Amino acid sequence: MRTRDYRLVGKLFELLEGRRSLGPVVRALQEELRREDEEVDRLLRGLEARRDGSRTPGCAGDAQADARPPLAEVVPHPGTAADYTRAFAAAVESAPGVAARVEAERERAAADLERLLDERNPAQRERLIRRSRKGMRSPLLVEGLLEKACAVRGASPRLALELTEAAQQVARRVLLRDGGREAKLRLVNRADAHRANALRVLGELPAADAAWRRLTHRRLRHRVELPDEEAEILSLEASLRIDLRQFEAAETLLDRAERLYRLVGETVGAARALLKRGSAAFYAGEPERAVERFEKALELVAPAAEPVLFFMINDNLADALVDLGRPAEATSTLAVHPELFGRVEDLTVRLRRRWIEGRIARAEERFDDAQRLFAEVRNGWLIHQRPYEAALATLDAAELHFARGNWREVKRQAALLEPIFAARGVHREARAALILFQQAAKAETLTADLLARLRRYLLLARNDPSFRFEPAPATPAG
Repeated sequence: MRTRDYRLVGKLFELLEGRRSLGPVVRALQEELRREDEEVDRLLRGLEARRDGSRTPGCAGDAQADARPPLAEVVPHPGTAADYTRAFAAAVESAPGVAARVEAERERAAADLERLLDERNPAQRERLIRRSRKGMRSPLLVEGLLEKACAVRGASPRLALELTEAAQQVARRVLLRDGGREAKLRLVNRADAHRANALRVLGELPAADAAWRRLTHRRLRHRVELPDEEAEILSLEASLRIDLRQFEAAETLLDRAERLYRLVGETVGAARALLKRGSAAFYAGEPERAVERFEKALELVAPAAEPVLFFMINDNLADALVDLGRPAEATSTLAVHPELFGRVEDLTVRLRRRWIEGRIARAEERFDDAQRLFAEVRNGWLIHQRPYEAALATLDAAELHFARGNWREVKRQAALLEPIFAARGVHREARAALILFQQAAKAETLTADLLARLRRYLLLARNDPSFRFEPAPATPAG
């Protein structure tokens, strides 16, 4: 049973609580099922196949199931006037036992997750999992580890990798349990995909690429994912393709991910895929295409329901409009839902907003405002240990003074890069590029082309230590 299946059981009991009549509950769930008739049809056909003889021996509840009528008699396939009342009545009849098992597994998984998170040593964490006889083998534990890994990925990418590796280990223990092999293989694939993504975030791109190739080979041999799971995996791999500057491959992956999310009605997932598609186009130097993707993504997001995602997309759109020389449109884009933005607590979203405001001010030749905003943003990124963003904000400030011929300020901005060189996570090639900028500023040989190339390089270089900066375009031989 997948995590969302457990949640559906929990929802059923929430609806049932305090009710004497099954009628309102049935009608509420009927309405939801009618909106997903195709998925219900597929699931029912699979269940009927098991009832006809392919049921896994030894599964709890088999004896009771044999006495029940065929599912086709209880719930007709969609396409006719489906009546789910008898199906829900049968579900409620057996629900107390299911609920008890669900609750017991949830509690055990929560306790196991707490033990693993309390253990800081990854080798000890691995030993805890390996030596556990009855615990450490729940799908809910895998999901909990992956959720925690996603939560800490930005602040602690090394811990995120360790947690995904623990999720891999638990998922393989789940795979050894009886029955439901396809569902368990899907769980293993998700854990492997998140580990590959954690390697990417750490900058270990060759290892991440190798991990994705192994996972893709297995998935081609065993096609087991549900549409939303496949979309998630494709979207994660696309992040690596973007970091490797394989933009066409990323576009192919994200196009399929978006279609799959739309197929199952996951509009937020589709919006995230479009956000990545827009970012890939922006990094590829195609801001017009980026604008199209961001605008489509905004159509799928309800601002009040997903404020952080909405403003991430909205502000990316504004940034692309600045690149296209349309600062007035960018200003209008940033002006939407001001009260809602005021309640957003994500500091990275707020800092990025100030950064775009600085770029707009520069485009509109409000140089004092731009200088103040770039300084604020640079200091903010340094406080939040985001050295690449701090370096980019410094280059923006330097470009502002360069355009006005103020070499003294250009050199001062170059000197402000020193704390960035000392920051963790800035790889050697990026340091070399920034040193080149410092030398050119000191010698007053800096050019607008070099500044633009440096900015684009830093946008793309964050997760790829092998990516080298080319100070001038390569000229063809001969």
